[in-house]
Amino acid sequence: VSAGTATLVRADLLTPQSRSLYGSLLKDPDRAADAYEGLGLLALRDKQQDDARKYFASAMERGSKSARAYVEYARLETDPAKSVAALEHAISLNPKLAEPHWLLAQKVSDPRRRIAELHAAASASPRETRYWEALANTHLAEHNYGEAAKAWREAEQAASDDQQRMRMRQARMAIEQQRLDYEAAERKR
Repeated sequence: VSAGTATLVRADLLTPQSRSLYGSLLKDPDRAADAYEGLGLLALRDKQQDDARKYFASAMERGSKSARAYVEYARLETDPAKSVAALEHAISLNPKLAEPHWLLAQKVSDPRRRIAELHAAASASPRETRYWEALANTHLAEHNYGEAAKAWREAEQAASDDQQRMRMRQARMAIEQQRLDYEAAERKR
């Protein structure tokens, strides 16, 4: 194990010495991206969002291979285009992570794209009911009742307690009435 790797491992423990350890790694071009990401995580922990955003941006500029750096940057970035680009890059680094898909779904306006991202998030983390619930509601907004029912069924299966499971079941059962109401309204037009 190289000295740089050992220093990075010690810094990643997020101890009081981590800031200075990361600082010493900034001079090493092979470790600078990781060091900036670590400094960003420290800044987040200390509730210094602006500093964290700058550190994550520096990690990205140095070619970070960490999807987390891009996800954290996207959460902090106020420019929607930059945030979307960072999330798309995070997905390209690790398409199996649910969080970048979930965050991207919150930022895109195209319903088909939102559905695709929510489906990817829910598939990557099938026990996360909020992903399935958002997918079901997005399908409902598009009057795609069959897919909404499937998403509600997945949410019901992912529910962690009986109360949540019952709420998901009721939402799934209400879809048939919503479909009938929608079709009746369309016939009246």
